[in-house]
Amino acid sequence: MCRLNHYVCCSILYALLITISAAEPIGSYIVQPTTYESPNGDYSLFVDPTDKHGMGDAVYRFEHKGQQVWSRNKQFTLQGVEVTDRGFVMGAAHDGYCHLVILDAAGGIKLDEWFVQHRRGTHSDKEPYVEQILVSEEHDFVTFRLYGHDRCNGKPIGSLAPGEVWSAYRISTGELLHEFKAIEQYTKLGSRWYIIDAHVVRGTPLILVHWHYSRYNGKKEVRKSQYSIVDLAGLPIWSLEMDNDYTHRVKPQYYPQTKPDSFYSNDPAILATHESNQFRIRRFADDIVLTFSVKKKADGKWSIREESQAAYEPEDASTHKVKYDGELKYLGELELGQTKNDDSPTGQDSDFAGFTVDRLGRYYVASKSTGITTVFNKDGTIEHRLVPEAADYSLPLHRMDIHIASDESVYVNDWRSNRYIRFKPDGARDKKITFEPRFVYYWIFLSQSGDRLGVNLDRDLVIVDDNGHIKRTMKKRPNGKWFYNTQIAASPDGEIASLSRDVTDGTTSYTLDRFNANGDHIDTIVIPPSTSGYNIVHTGPKILLVGRFDVVIVTLKDHSMTRWRINELSLDGSRGIGFVDDQAGQLLLYYDISRSVHRYQLPTN
Repeated sequence: MCRLNHYVCCSILYALLITISAAEPIGSYIVQPTTYESPNGDYSLFVDPTDKHGMGDAVYRFEHKGQQVWSRNKQFTLQGVEVTDRGFVMGAAHDGYCHLVILDAAGGIKLDEWFVQHRRGTHSDKEPYVEQILVSEEHDFVTFRLYGHDRCNGKPIGSLAPGEVWSAYRISTGELLHEFKAIEQYTKLGSRWYIIDAHVVRGTPLILVHWHYSRYNGKKEVRKSQYSIVDLAGLPIWSLEMDNDYTHRVKPQYYPQTKPDSFYSNDPAILATHESNQFRIRRFADDIVLTFSVKKKADGKWSIREESQAAYEPEDASTHKVKYDGELKYLGELELGQTKNDDSPTGQDSDFAGFTVDRLGRYYVASKSTGITTVFNKDGTIEHRLVPEAADYSLPLHRMDIHIASDESVYVNDWRSNRYIRFKPDGARDKKITFEPRFVYYWIFLSQSGDRLGVNLDRDLVIVDDNGHIKRTMKKRPNGKWFYNTQIAASPDGEIASLSRDVTDGTTSYTLDRFNANGDHIDTIVIPPSTSGYNIVHTGPKILLVGRFDVVIVTLKDHSMTRWRINELSLDGSRGIGFVDDQAGQLLLYYDISRSVHRYQLPTN
């Protein structure tokens, strides 16, 4: 029996560290069980998919003031649902067909219009799909923003027009009111328009649209934002251009630990307002909020006028501020020797595929171009290499997981394959372990019994035995949501930690679930948001959640949490993460560009 002890580590490309703090689009890859509420809170609809991709039926439960009105299965799984104060439901489904759906308060179908989905290319999304649903109960209309819909005028979508069609329906009857290509009238030869966001102007039948524009003038690319007010037929009523706005990288004032130019200004520019006949726009160039009034004149025409300007202030600035318990003590840098074949060039392009460290303090660095894992001594000199056979991998690789058992045997996995290559302690290749059935993009971790723990492309939590056979599959987390946006790690004694990221109404949250080696749930811990996403390391008594700029340390005995700043020394590139049990422990960060390990001392308490 192989056991892990005294060291815990994981390897990951830095690109996987970054999370996007935005709501997942309608038609997203995973469809989570979700409750949708009306603006006044009286009505709610719970949608529980039977398939995590939304490819089939869903169970629906509709309530009014906490009392069930109806509950039934329907043949589609709605996403991006909007519920009105009168109990009407609008949503979209994507299951090989793109459904536009309106339900009344009794669950009756007012509209179920569908279009066959297709792919334009091998890696493209199925089209059409719904980008956004815009609702005005006051004026009895819902507008579906469809991307890739080519029904209008019977013409295919051209390369210059991204192919967004808006279809407006009467909520109460499902009658089609208007349909138009949203971008066609704004697109000119040599220029491109993209819709970033759209909102109904409260109290009016009008829609405010935020556009992005780019055009190459022969010398450079010109970019700008434009805001326009359109009616249900898509006819423009008003517009405002802002040159060089919403196009530059900025340093957020509430993230002082970030480097300049480290974030794009991708926050919403159309700000929420509870006032009727009014809208607000954030101008990013100088962080000013512009407030406009919208009024209908006696002749039936609309008047849009700027009313005020004010400095932008987040609704709750405290949620953006990060409080730290201190900064991790930096212990220094260790440069490692050659990581590729001896005759290959060093330095410039990233060849990094994986990193880990064993209980003796030796470093393991995998090469994506060769599949070879180089083992370094504590002083950075090369000890030996783990060389696979030609048939083991399909080169070049993208990422490799490396794990070391207590008998010093090494398990190396290409995350795109269904196999592990085991090497003996002296570096000689031992054997190949194949998983059944074949898993694609499979993350693997060793437990105390030598079992493998993994997350496949569908993000199931899977326990596999030493022969590659599945012992247990868990599709849903304890809170009823599918495993997705999940990272896992195993402690030396086989405990499993699963970190999941959820996005609700644009707000990102993290949940840490613990399971024993058999997959039985132990407990759930709510984790504070990160400015850059987390990687997870399970040391046994503690769990380390390592972000780009900080590390959260969770002490499992009492669930206490502390947050510590990491001095990144302005290093870029791919990054590997490791942990060495040296008294309080050391956090190790490996950077592929400099080919060096940076060591940080963890706090003792």
